Amino acid sequence: MNTTIQSLLTTCSTLAPMIQALATHNGTCYLVGGSVRDLILNLPIKDFDIEVHGITLDVLIATLKKFGPVKYRGKAFGVIVLGGLDVDWSLPRVDSIGRKPDVEIDPFLGITQALQRRDVTMNAIALNITEVVQQLDVYTQRAAQCQQARDLFTLIDPYGGIADSAAGILKAVNPQRFSEDPLRFFRVMQFIGRFNMTPDDELNKLCATLSLRDAISGQPLARERIIEELKKLFILAKKPSQGLWWLVSINRLNDLFPVTHTSFMLNNQATAVFKNATAALDKAAEQLNTLRKKNNLDASLHFGYLLAAFLASQVDSTKNCTKEAVTPIIKQLITPLTDDHHLVKFVATLVLHQATPTKYVATNTPAVTYKKLAWELEPLISLRQLTFFSSLINTELVSTNFLLAAEKAGVADHAEKPVLSGNDLMDSVPAGPLLGELLRASYVYQLEHDIKDPEILKEYALQKFNTPKKP
Repeated sequence: MNTTIQSLLTTCSTLAPMIQALATHNGTCYLVGGSVRDLILNLPIKDFDIEVHGITLDVLIATLKKFGPVKYRGKAFGVIVLGGLDVDWSLPRVDSIGRKPDVEIDPFLGITQALQRRDVTMNAIALNITEVVQQLDVYTQRAAQCQQARDLFTLIDPYGGIADSAAGILKAVNPQRFSEDPLRFFRVMQFIGRFNMTPDDELNKLCATLSLRDAISGQPLARERIIEELKKLFILAKKPSQGLWWLVSINRLNDLFPVTHTSFMLNNQATAVFKNATAALDKAAEQLNTLRKKNNLDASLHFGYLLAAFLASQVDSTKNCTKEAVTPIIKQLITPLTDDHHLVKFVATLVLHQATPTKYVATNTPAVTYKKLAWELEPLISLRQLTFFSSLINTELVSTNFLLAAEKAGVADHAEKPVLSGNDLMDSVPAGPLLGELLRASYVYQLEHDIKDPEILKEYALQKFNTPKKP
């Protein structure tokens, strides 16, 4: 049996009591949006979205409350969740234009009309899961012979989304409504990369001229919403470059990376740099798709690694890779996307040290240098994390040898703990900048001479700075 179909039927079995209870109040449940898209594309269904027609919001909430605690996930849009289940329940609605639209819930809108508010046709398909639950045994028996969802289920597809998906084409459901939400511009970008699809001419023309300002307030699209779509492109796409090159093709790279866009448009060298950057991004994305499960990679780290891989060649082309030079460049490149200072520092540090593993391995760098590097990078990144990034852009042998050397030095995950503390010097040195300077100097001496005795370090610190002991 197709695993996606099997997963859907299993979920329907779990939800059967709720769906049947809603049916007693004349409620009909439809699976909608990305859930159905993933079903027909044979992808794992990650977001289970159910739209309930024929009942009011009060009845929906009252009915679901019988099965556990209910809370709003998006109160303004009438989206609720039932405790213990990763399912969004909502009612059909009509939205006004603008970033904060007026939402009118209409339980009797009809599924065809309800689907019209969707962005592209592959997301405007529905499946009547009330009917599936009512005949669950029949569907389960037939599923063994079906490899495609459309061979098993009667899908509601008023706008041709199944055919468009099969052809790899992105089409707007309703061109006028599409333009009302500027975020859809970036959704198209990430759909291209995630699903290897191509917008039709009409959608390309729409996106080439689409304003990214709110239709009512005139305010620009919030950066946090834009970067969430970029994260989906980078993390979920097999080839994120497809989405970025689409922006180039409609002359809209400026809306995501204005500095890169300006350079790209000015000369051939910058175009070559961008080609190298997108190739590095795709390579890193492919590697991470394999490694992230084994390493249980956090999503924010995942994005940081990919962003660093994409920006590394752009920064390296400046041939001025110092900490003072790299951080402002990284900040300039990604400030239009976010004001996350930690992300900027994380990416800048990875870019700054992109060649460090190769250099250390090639020169048989001593353990003390690894110790100093771990100290320099902590707490932002560990040498193990730097190794992980190196594996995305360098050879596996380099990364393996770098990590082995870091582990041998005992600093793969954390810098070596200082032996000497401020308390050890307080009887001789007053608190203040001088004390900090003494501690730093003694720590370097500790690393260089592999000292574990605090008395030796204390004596070194006091002699080096000629600090007399208090009587």
